[in-house]
Amino acid sequence: MTAFEEMGVIPAVGKAVEEMDWMLPTDVQAEAIPLILGGGDVLMAAETGSGKTGAFCLPVLQIVVETLQDIKQGKGSKIVAQTSPHWTLSFFDRGSALAVTPDGLRCQSREQKEWHGARATKGVHGSGKYYYEAIVTDEGLCRVGWSTALANLDLGTDRFGFGFGGTGKKSNNKQFDNYGESFGMHDVIGCYLDLDRSEIKFSKNGTDLGKAFSIPQNLKDVAFFPAVVLKNAEMSFNFGAQPFKHDPPSGYMAVCQALKENVKSSDVTGVGGSSEKKIVNNAPQAIIIEITSDGRRLQMIVCSATLHDFDVKKMAERLMHFPTWVDLKGEDAVPETVHHVVVMIDPQKDKSWTSLRKHVRTDGVHASDNLRPNNPSAEMLSEAVKMLKGEYCVRAINEHKMDRAIIFCRTKLDCDNLEHYLNQIGGGSRSSTYSCVCLHGDRKPPERKANLEKFKNQEVRFLICTDVAARGIDISGLPFMINITLPDEKSNYVHRIGRVGRAERMGLAISLVAAVPEKVWYHGEWCPTRGRSCHNTRLTTENGCCIWYDEPRYLAEIEDHLNITIQQVGPDIKVPVDSFDGKVVYGQKKLNTGSSYQNHVAQMAPTVEELAKLESKAQLLFLKRHYGNRNR
Repeated sequence: MTAFEEMGVIPAVGKAVEEMDWMLPTDVQAEAIPLILGGGDVLMAAETGSGKTGAFCLPVLQIVVETLQDIKQGKGSKIVAQTSPHWTLSFFDRGSALAVTPDGLRCQSREQKEWHGARATKGVHGSGKYYYEAIVTDEGLCRVGWSTALANLDLGTDRFGFGFGGTGKKSNNKQFDNYGESFGMHDVIGCYLDLDRSEIKFSKNGTDLGKAFSIPQNLKDVAFFPAVVLKNAEMSFNFGAQPFKHDPPSGYMAVCQALKENVKSSDVTGVGGSSEKKIVNNAPQAIIIEITSDGRRLQMIVCSATLHDFDVKKMAERLMHFPTWVDLKGEDAVPETVHHVVVMIDPQKDKSWTSLRKHVRTDGVHASDNLRPNNPSAEMLSEAVKMLKGEYCVRAINEHKMDRAIIFCRTKLDCDNLEHYLNQIGGGSRSSTYSCVCLHGDRKPPERKANLEKFKNQEVRFLICTDVAARGIDISGLPFMINITLPDEKSNYVHRIGRVGRAERMGLAISLVAAVPEKVWYHGEWCPTRGRSCHNTRLTTENGCCIWYDEPRYLAEIEDHLNITIQQVGPDIKVPVDSFDGKVVYGQKKLNTGSSYQNHVAQMAPTVEELAKLESKAQLLFLKRHYGNRNR
């Protein structure tokens, strides 16, 4: 039995990880895997490179395998079997981001950009007058009403669905018209269906709002199902099994009381939402998870190197069900396998920028400024910093003979400019000195995916990216990382340098820090194009899109946060051999662990010998007192 199997991992997965040389679980894996396999909600906080991805993926993989085996063996959901004879919302005929409670009478969607809907397990057809109630239990956008089995789950956006929305609009076939009045939290919406007169109407808190729709003749003999669609909202339903908040007028009956010959069960018994458009995966480097439709409570797992945040805790309280915290991190710290140094760039001391024939294209912040190298103003020094950072990046690559590294830039424009420069001076294929690819949000998904694969497969040497694009990337044995600009968020520094030094491999992180303020782009909500073709170089205090970036201040904040002083190296970017416990090979495991162990044994030998003597004395004292008294 492998070490992972002792935590409940199935033998197939345990054998697979053993073949990957995962002999023992890391601390976070040992804590989190049993909790996740137990079905609970889990939050994991551990250092970058500590094995959080494995702690998350292994139990999820096992859950998928076991679920597929259950389906193959014909094991159905007990919850569905218990609730299927009754009128409930369907666990199958629903959107991918809409959750239904086990009793089938409440639904919730926390998707803030898209609508997700559901239909009931049963519908009515033929003749009769029917009624059910829907109650808004959490603020958000919602529409309720009736739809046929052919309708889109986005109620009211095609000719087969008839809805009434919280904004006081009725909708059918994407035709939104004023109707009744708006409704919200705690309001009770009555949904009426008169098959005898082919009419649909609604009420709010018992007040009849009048006829909303006339059912077309071509739908007269079709079954109508109670339906709902939500956007970041929650609603509960009463199909008549419980007393109504507001009784319907005479002649109307609860849908659950419909005669058997007028009831039709839903044909959707598998994963539903076929009529909904598949969500496009626009983040190829991310794990996209869709909610299953087996009727079980949604299990949430949250893991990060920087989980200690007020917003994260509020999110956990709002969305998670009694989550267990696995905190093996405490304060942010840099792993022992990472060497990180700072290179100060001072254009007042390093005048090489004045004679550069070829340099990296800058971001255009100073395109309209009157720049004079002979009389360096703050703007001129800022422009000089931008030019020197490209040169120092190349210098770092050459000095450490980097054949594989990830390079972080502050903006997408900076990434593009550096990629262009490296290709210009020697990019191209893997054999080229500066071959590189770019990864950021403005690149199309297929290109991002292809670029990441090229870097992972070592077809190119350098990956140039932004913070957001690089979150979660795990590339084993990555030896080097370069910060072109320090991040303004302390946690991002931890994430960045955490790209190296993984799996016990040594890594070197080099940060290029401007000694003088640098004027940079800062596009916010006030920018009409959010940075696209923006030329407003005024400061944000003047309704512009630029700020002065003070890297020494951010460096001080990072050092204060980590409670360390980051070593500074000279412009030649030479890292002293003895600075980090002797010469190391970045990207490889540290080789001097054996000698360190021997030194440790030698240091501990006197203490162990003293402990052995004390143990012997204690045992002799016990024997004398115990057996000496008995002999008397």
